Formats: sequence, C-alpha cells, structure tokens
Amino acid sequence: MVKGSERRKFKRLPKSASLKVQVLAYKEQDAQDVTLYKDLGGGGMLFESKVPYQKGILLKIQAMVPGWGGYIRNFKRTEDNEKHALVTVAEVVRVEAMEEKGFEVGVHFVNIYENDHRALIEYIESMTDEMD
Repeated sequence: MVKGSERRKFKRLPKSASLKVQVLAYKEQDAQDVTLYKDLGGGGMLFESKVPYQKGILLKIQAMVPGWGGYIRNFKRTEDNEKHALVTVAEVVRVEAMEEKGFEVGVHFVNIYENDHRALIEYIESMTDEMD
C-alpha cells in the first residue's frame, strides 16, 4: 500500500466523475455543490469547487464511480450497481485556491459503508495495476 516516502495509505486513481457535496451541520443545509472529482483513493478524494470549504468541516459526499459496479458484493446486477453512488462522510483536510476560479479540496473519508469501501479499494487496485 505505502511505497517509500509516499504518505498515503491507499493508492489514488486519477479519474473524473460527478460528485454532490453537502456540508453536514446541525441546521439543515439545502445547498449542494455539484462538481467533478479529480482523483479518488480508498481513503479520500480531491475535487474542484467554487466553495472555499474550511479545513476540518464534515461533508456528505455522493460520488459516481464509473466501473466499480462489478466489485460491489450484493445480489444486484453489475449494471444496477453502476448506478449506485459512493456515499461517505468526509473531513476537509486541504483547500487550495486554483489559478482559475475555484478551489481544490482534499477530503479524508471518516465514515463509509464497509461494502462500498471494500469495493472501492478493489476497483482502484485493479485499475492502478492495469496502469503500471
């Protein structure tokens, strides 16, 4: 998993797909940020946003992960699993202003369904092995 000076516990897959982000708060939050993620790993993801999220806040993330349907263990068909969004609670760990408008936001998953997490890790491992 971790190579040499690499600090990440999980491999990252450079991939882009749709993402919905909502701040978790005691007060109901209607606004959702709809954007794209730039890379995805078993422990977190990087996405672009027009919103300068604060480090440490929690977000509810719903991400589409094209290609991971075959790795989800349930009784549904792979085609049906492909429509299943990865849903997680994530903590903002990094926010950087981009030269263009917006921000790059790095998040760490703090709560994720066990079956989805396992499927995500297996999917990323298989995809990164193909890239090597």
